[in-house]
Amino acid sequence: MEVGVAVQQEMEVGVAVQHELEVGVAKHHELEDGVAVQLVLHVGVVAQQELEASTATAASAAANYPPASLFHHSRPRTSSPPRRSVLPALGSSIVAAAEEVIAVVEVRRLPSPPRTTVSGNRSRLSESTMEGLLDKPLNLNKLLKEQFVSNLTGSSLLEIAALSTIVPAVVVLRKWSSGDNIRRDSVKKNDDAPRSQKDWMYYFSSLAIDYLTVVLPILLILTVLAEWAYICTVSLVIVISICIMFKRSQFHLKAPQHNLPSLRTDISSYRVSVILVTCLSILAVDFKIFPRRYAKAETYGSGIMDLGVGSFVVANALVSRQARNLTAMRWTASLRSISPLIFLGFVRLISTSGVDYQVHVGEYGVHWNFFFTLAAISILTSIIRIHPKYCGIVGMLVLAGYQVWLSFGLNEYLISNERSADIISQNKEGVYSIFGYWGMYLIGVSLGYYMFLDTSLKRKSRSTQVVKVWVLAASFWILAIILDSYVERVSRRMCNFAYVMLVFGQNFQVISILTLAGSTSYDKNLVLEEAFCQNMLGSFLLANILTGLVNLSVDTLSASSVTAFVILSVYTLLLSITVGLAQFCGVRMKFW
Repeated sequence: MEVGVAVQQEMEVGVAVQHELEVGVAKHHELEDGVAVQLVLHVGVVAQQELEASTATAASAAANYPPASLFHHSRPRTSSPPRRSVLPALGSSIVAAAEEVIAVVEVRRLPSPPRTTVSGNRSRLSESTMEGLLDKPLNLNKLLKEQFVSNLTGSSLLEIAALSTIVPAVVVLRKWSSGDNIRRDSVKKNDDAPRSQKDWMYYFSSLAIDYLTVVLPILLILTVLAEWAYICTVSLVIVISICIMFKRSQFHLKAPQHNLPSLRTDISSYRVSVILVTCLSILAVDFKIFPRRYAKAETYGSGIMDLGVGSFVVANALVSRQARNLTAMRWTASLRSISPLIFLGFVRLISTSGVDYQVHVGEYGVHWNFFFTLAAISILTSIIRIHPKYCGIVGMLVLAGYQVWLSFGLNEYLISNERSADIISQNKEGVYSIFGYWGMYLIGVSLGYYMFLDTSLKRKSRSTQVVKVWVLAASFWILAIILDSYVERVSRRMCNFAYVMLVFGQNFQVISILTLAGSTSYDKNLVLEEAFCQNMLGSFLLANILTGLVNLSVDTLSASSVTAFVILSVYTLLLSITVGLAQFCGVRMKFW
């Protein structure tokens, strides 16, 4: 009889387990993305296995144990086989299984469903255990996307040089093939002209051709054709060399040397190239079609995306008010010009936290972001005003001192996971890297003043300026290689000396290749370039918004290569059309 009672108790426990599992399965409708469904099913499988094992044990005991009538009162109690309790083993198994799943996912708080009680302590699963499993927020995609861009080592310097050749080479070939500059000038934006006078068909057809011949090839190189980057580079170099040999002889017969454009046109084209690659990469990096070596490196090393923030700093420094040696703004005017960056920084911080968007903490810190870095550089520049003639020297001194500080132990702190409760420690990457970016900015101001904006250089020929640009590009690359090999490896996270030299080398390499377009013709910028140049901030903000919408609505990690490429193509097309439409209608986003 005791065996029968034991079996009956085991069956009651099984009924209670089955009831609790049904309640758990019913809760899966409240959880997102099916993650909690997998959790409940996983727990259910473990529970079912425990129940089957317990039932088998009880049945075996009942079959092998002699009948009670044979022993009656003479059966000693000590000989009874120990009864196995399903509930403790089942509870521990559920907890262990849940811990395995929770270790992989982050949990989102869900409303607690009505509790279902079962009479008897032995037939009730631990309510606290079930609530602990289901009351925590679950966001599998967020954690997986953060891990997808974490612990990367970057690409090689040679591949970065190859990619930095392809992008401007595509632009140069498009400019050489465009022609009919008079027609393009006639449709150039004129705020005073009525809209009916603008040839919108020619404008948008030119914009479409620019998209097909510039944007799509760059997208292909960064995704589908990534493994053929070196072959594409060599092919483009050969094509450009052949074109130069044929075009230069014809050009010298048609146009005098003084009609050649200034380097300011090339600087505008270079700034558009920076924003274009950046806007493309910030979404492409979330897809598997984008090579991991192109993404941002965790500590040391550099991918093509690591150069984005540095390129923004250099691009702004080359054409800044300080580089143009304009009268310094008053403190109130400076504050008005900086306030939009601070505002955008807080908007990004609040929006990413509000929608539970993935943020890689090792990039800038817990709260810091790209806009705060730009704002900090502007604040330092406004407080410490230096003449552009001396900005280069001061910038080199700042970088040298910062590199010494890094070498004496600061680098180990910045690449570690150590974070205390104070705000500086929480955002140590963003705060300490300001010194490196400020030194970078000062050098960029000096180069912009001497190379492109100094009025005393107007008497010098374009060829002389172009040669200086090529020499600077080669010099910066040599310094970057030396510093990377013998001082400290390139690190965007710290913005060390090697990273700054790499950014200048890569940026001046792009500028030097873009100067080839003006050396054989006097073409203006492309329609696409004019559109992005007029709304660089607006295009970058739009790209960030579209990137966020895509990530919140599409599982980018599960998308196939075809799906990813279609999404990226539509994204870049929508971005180009919107920016082009804004330029065509005379809309310009400028806060200061």
